[in-house]
Amino acid sequence: MLIMERRIRYRHDPSDPRGRAAAATRTRRQELVLGLVTLIVSESVAFIAYFLGQALLSAPAIHTTIGSPGALRAVVGCGLYVCLLGLFALGLATMIRHTAGAISAFIGVLLVLPIVIQALPSSIAKQGAALPPDSHRPIRVVAPSPAAHFAPWPSLLLLAGYAAASLVIGGVLLVRRDA
Repeated sequence: MLIMERRIRYRHDPSDPRGRAAAATRTRRQELVLGLVTLIVSESVAFIAYFLGQALLSAPAIHTTIGSPGALRAVVGCGLYVCLLGLFALGLATMIRHTAGAISAFIGVLLVLPIVIQALPSSIAKQGAALPPDSHRPIRVVAPSPAAHFAPWPSLLLLAGYAAASLVIGGVLLVRRDA
């Protein structure tokens, strides 16, 4: 009984460093589980969607094989993209610690920010190419646009950097204020 009281006390006492370490460890485990599950599911869905789409295309449509230039990269990139967006959202949620606020921030960054950037003058809008909404497009298409600011794999690394930054900032804030 005494052991349970000590465990509960340090788990919920913000001034006890063991409670902070336990919170950080739990958060890292959640990030790992979310990342692995999302990666497995999203890659499976991406490959199923690709092969099902190729099977359902009618004769006048252009068919590709998974060995076509850029096809495998695009299918794998779609799964990685969904996984990284999930981790980015988890980092935002850890930072904000409010469900509605985290969902609003994620949707705002992903959907509203590109519209706002397009409304800005072109000299300012060019700088928005490195933001999360526009940085991911080259990895998900077979033939990236010549107007794309990044090559496919560097664009994915940029998105991974945003996800990592949100997870690190969220972890630091969690340990600092919530543990």
